[in-house]
Amino acid sequence: MHYQSAEWAKLMAVFTENTTLVQTTRGTFVKSWGEVDPADSVWMHHMITVRDPGALVAAFDRWMNSATGRKAPGQVHLSGVVAGGLGSPSHVVSIGYASQAEAEQWQDSLAGNGDYATFLAAVQQISDYHGANLAVRVKAWGTSPIAQTASR
Repeated sequence: MHYQSAEWAKLMAVFTENTTLVQTTRGTFVKSWGEVDPADSVWMHHMITVRDPGALVAAFDRWMNSATGRKAPGQVHLSGVVAGGLGSPSHVVSIGYASQAEAEQWQDSLAGNGDYATFLAAVQQISDYHGANLAVRVKAWGTSPIAQTASR
């Protein structure tokens, strides 16, 4: 569906009548880690402002190549923010999981983990955290844009 089509206008009219916009973010993929799986339906989006993007990518590379990081379920995508976002972030870290249970089990397993603590310390030195949102995909149409555009 083209964004300037009559069908798109009709869809947006229905959304406008039945929803309230909370926030919007527009970004471009910087780098991805993990296996891209269009079936992942639970997403955590963390909004951050980064002072050293290269150091952030290096911290993610170290984390995802650590003994713990290699066991991570789901997928991680780092996006540079072009416009919008919670707290006017420079970047969004999006983490996709197959289910809420998978996300919670993984997050619980990280409590007290040395690899994760090292990763968080590195990220905290170079960024400010603005918050996160949890999104659950209910229905999708067409192919996954992540599978088409995420860098590996």
